Amino acid sequence: MDEMEEELKCPVCGSFFREPIILPCSHNICLACARNILVQTPDAASPQSSRASGSGLSDYDYLDLDKMSLYSEADSGYGSYGGFVSAPTTPCQKSPNGVRVFPPAVPQPPAQHHLIGHPGSLPPIPRNSCITCPQCHRSLNLDERGLRGFAKNRVLEGVVDRYQQSKAAALKCQLCEKSPKEATVMCEQCDVFYCDPCRLRCHPPRGPLAKHRLVPPAHGRVSRRTSPRKISTCTEHELENLSMYCVQCKMPVCYQCLEEGKHGTHEVKALGAMWKLHKGQLSQALNILSDRATEAKEFLVQLRNMVQHIQPADGPGRPLLVTSGWGTLKENGVEFEACLVAQCDALIDALNRRKAQLLTRVNKEHEHKLKVRRHFGSSPGDF
Repeated sequence: MDEMEEELKCPVCGSFFREPIILPCSHNICLACARNILVQTPDAASPQSSRASGSGLSDYDYLDLDKMSLYSEADSGYGSYGGFVSAPTTPCQKSPNGVRVFPPAVPQPPAQHHLIGHPGSLPPIPRNSCITCPQCHRSLNLDERGLRGFAKNRVLEGVVDRYQQSKAAALKCQLCEKSPKEATVMCEQCDVFYCDPCRLRCHPPRGPLAKHRLVPPAHGRVSRRTSPRKISTCTEHELENLSMYCVQCKMPVCYQCLEEGKHGTHEVKALGAMWKLHKGQLSQALNILSDRATEAKEFLVQLRNMVQHIQPADGPGRPLLVTSGWGTLKENGVEFEACLVAQCDALIDALNRRKAQLLTRVNKEHEHKLKVRRHFGSSPGDF
């Protein structure tokens, strides 16, 4: 169990994975940790692409290099795979579980101007940014999507949840200064675990705090991960709500993306209007699928009728009659059997072809709906 627990911890923060993302090198890292170790690269020394063919190494070669000693990046300012990492005088940090981690970029001061109703926005991710895997030290470029371009590892997140529930480890208070005590409640509004002394001191049941809901720690840990976010926020500006939709990039954006990012010159529309438009398109696609299903049923009825048309004439000793559009055949029993088998095989082939066509259409419609849902960040029940 202890070995398994180490596999479920982030190599940067040393804690259990929270919102893990999958890097192109197949390693995992927390989304928040990925933002912390982002490095801005100058144009003159931009890192090589993670999929560049000039290095002569495949993804499996990178995985094999995990076990080899690497040259010090602090001496040259370049990572083990040729990517710019940091200044030569900046040493590498070390995570709690012993894995080397490159230092994050120097934090930029927050923007001095904000839109009305959107205060305290975080600075956007620089365009020329890269991230270095803390395990294989492979330098990876970020495209225009930023961290949104990395897929989330839902399976690993579920495994971490189940492991923590099965282990039933005591949750610690988040406000104790020295040795954290065991948490007794969790505030759903504050999203903080409290022990009894800290709850009485920092979260008294009076005033505005009296309306907050306190739940047991185990229930709060589950609801923290399973409860959906009421308002989707921008991945580049965490305090900004998504309110617009970029038609060219086919993705939701916030107001600060329009002011400072590349979407300023793109065509944008209101997010609510685009949601209604895509919802109508999905409903239309479902109606088309329903019509095609009706056509398929009618086609099956026609096939059954064709089979029923193949029948022998009444009475023994009379010639066998086949009326399926190809004329009347007067043959002996062996020839009739061969004809019947051939026609049945033709019907089966037609059914298989029709089945393949319908499955292909259903898969295409399903993939289209998944892409639309990813763009809007909504759940399947919203459509």
